[in-house]
Amino acid sequence: MTIGDALDFKRLYSILTAPVTAFDCGQLCAPTNGGVPVCCESEKVVPVLYRGEFAMLMQRTGLWRPFVAETKAEKRMQRELSDYTLAVCKRAAHCERENRSLNCRTFPFAPYFDHERVLAGLVFDYEAAEGKCPLIGFAGSVTITYIEQSVQYWSEVCTLDRDEADFQWEESIKLRAVFGRKRKGIPVWTVAGV
Repeated sequence: MTIGDALDFKRLYSILTAPVTAFDCGQLCAPTNGGVPVCCESEKVVPVLYRGEFAMLMQRTGLWRPFVAETKAEKRMQRELSDYTLAVCKRAAHCERENRSLNCRTFPFAPYFDHERVLAGLVFDYEAAEGKCPLIGFAGSVTITYIEQSVQYWSEVCTLDRDEADFQWEESIKLRAVFGRKRKGIPVWTVAGV
């Protein structure tokens, strides 16, 4: 059994449909990135897909192809994430919103688990997006519908996939340590707000 085998990708795709903001958030970074949103450029962000998800997308669309690692860092990343498929799409100009990967749908957020290992909401994925995604400066722009859908998505994924749940729990612990050293509270997006 591999990571993600217990997941129903069609169902997960049907849960996570809302845009992050009421406006096209790609327009925040596109003007300074040659007109392309940073999250849609494989040179800056490489989507990590579950193997079963990638197989489903290959049957549904010609949008995706496997990522080809060229640099030492890319090859190391591919080795470290060998249980997944690294992929690239045809970029923003050819986006098929219904065929965006789960990684695309959740970026730039991650689930946040509190000290009792309860899913408390969403946090900005600092490791993947800091310095790349300007949405962090627009925290109040994230829609309630997106937050609700994302929390439902992460709840289902982490209930069905223990490896993913453990990974996200460990990421929450690391985030608490980083913010603790800074003596700052962690901004957590919940249905009630940030």
